[in-house]
Amino acid sequence: MALDKQCYLAYLYAGKANVELGELKRAEQAYRKATTIEPANLFAWQGLSQLYQKTSDLPQQVGVYEELIKLLSEDKFKKQKRNNLQLLARTHAQLGDIPTAIEVYKRIFELTSDAADQVSVWKLILQLVEEQQATAHSAAKKDSQIEDICKTVIALNVPNTAEFNVKFIEILQRQLSAAQDLDAQQAIRHQIREQCALALKTQPTHYYPFELMLELGEEDNSGFTLADQKRLYGQLVHTYPHRGLSWIILGHIVAAKYTAKMAQQQTKVLSEDKDTTILLDDAIALLETGLPQHPTYITGWIYLGQLLIGKQAYNATIDCVKKALVALKDRMTKTHGSANALKVQLLLLMGESYHRSKRLKEGEEVYNRVLALEASNIDALTGIGRIAFDQKDYDKAELHYQKVLALCPSSDEALSLVGQICFLRNQFAEAAARFVEAIKLNPTVPIYHYELGRAYWHMGGTHRTDKQFAQMQFLLGAKHQPTFSGNFTYLGKFYQHVDKDMNRTKRCYQKALELNASEDEAGIALTEIYLAAGQQSLAVSLWTDITSRNSRASWA
Repeated sequence: MALDKQCYLAYLYAGKANVELGELKRAEQAYRKATTIEPANLFAWQGLSQLYQKTSDLPQQVGVYEELIKLLSEDKFKKQKRNNLQLLARTHAQLGDIPTAIEVYKRIFELTSDAADQVSVWKLILQLVEEQQATAHSAAKKDSQIEDICKTVIALNVPNTAEFNVKFIEILQRQLSAAQDLDAQQAIRHQIREQCALALKTQPTHYYPFELMLELGEEDNSGFTLADQKRLYGQLVHTYPHRGLSWIILGHIVAAKYTAKMAQQQTKVLSEDKDTTILLDDAIALLETGLPQHPTYITGWIYLGQLLIGKQAYNATIDCVKKALVALKDRMTKTHGSANALKVQLLLLMGESYHRSKRLKEGEEVYNRVLALEASNIDALTGIGRIAFDQKDYDKAELHYQKVLALCPSSDEALSLVGQICFLRNQFAEAAARFVEAIKLNPTVPIYHYELGRAYWHMGGTHRTDKQFAQMQFLLGAKHQPTFSGNFTYLGKFYQHVDKDMNRTKRCYQKALELNASEDEAGIALTEIYLAAGQQSLAVSLWTDITSRNSRASWA
């Protein structure tokens, strides 16, 4: 350097040597001198870049990177230019100048036309935008920036961009929470569903769109079909078997198996089926595992409530519905959605539970809440009618059943219930006419045949003695539901008083008592037959057996 003060290499190597010796100030002076001798030579600038990285001198790094980027203009330097642009952007970010850092990152797009590569840059930009400290004033601007980024990336239509869909969805949800106009709310919900579908298309293993799609599908007028639900169920359970929603879905699947098994048992005489009980308990356990993790999926609470009613756990059903209503209210506050259909289903479960647990006033109040939401809800009208029936207010009960029939003339249940009221009023012919209509509409309901047979029996005459009337209905009832004792009691009466076939009489009464130890008429009639025949030991044996099985069988 003493011989040639303009020797570029001398100053370049002097800079490197001083870095090795730890003389960083001298190294900087040497590199700077070299850049003045040959400003277009990369090596001295690269030396300064490494030096300033070592000293963490961020402002100096900015200037050096800018110089390097200018010098790396030829196509052969694209990769190096890109690296320096990224270093420059990070340095601006470290200095707290996020807007400038974002603009520097955007300069990388000039160097690449590859969509997947561009996505990787947008991810860096998105990260910077999210790191900005958002004040109440700037939060909307920040959301707007993120929305623009997400829309740009989504338009590239490349795989593995679901995180941009999700970020966009989060913004849309905030917009939905703030929206007051109903049309605007509906438009935003449509956008959310659209983005969920796109996210699952580009990245089928992303969890968040699954849960949001299923929740949105629960809302009124969502256009979400059963086929859509089943498709998402299958994808979700396969991809995320241990998440809350998957437990709920598995609970639903097991519950469906339980329901099918119960339906099969209706056609057979079976003792307690442990497999069925296990299915019921397993379904409840799965739902109770999943719902605390994902309480806002209201359909899961409905599944659980239905199972608890099946288990006659009425207080537990009421508690289940109360939790579901809280979760539903919280969800609707955020989404401004309408979920009256879900609320109605929950309230109907609650009303039925109150009714079955003999809390009739509370049950009627709940059914009236349903009618406030849906004035023509047939289940609520029927529920109030049943409660009035239990209270022996038959006029009120009939009024509500007639309302049901006015809304739905083909309601076999309402026809049957009107028939029961006619029967209790000793209007046996009118009762029989209602039961006949109910059976025409639904011939496989066992209780309709029993009720019709009983009406025929009390009409007397040929309706009692002719086998095509009372006896035929009791036989049909027993065929459809072999586990119901009432049919066998009346068949016993028929064989005792009409056919005079004592062997069949005794077998029918015995069968009725085998199914239901509290079947008073069968028990008393069989006792009288034994005593009349002088078979006191058989009568005592019968009483002993019955009381050992059911201490509440007062007749024994």
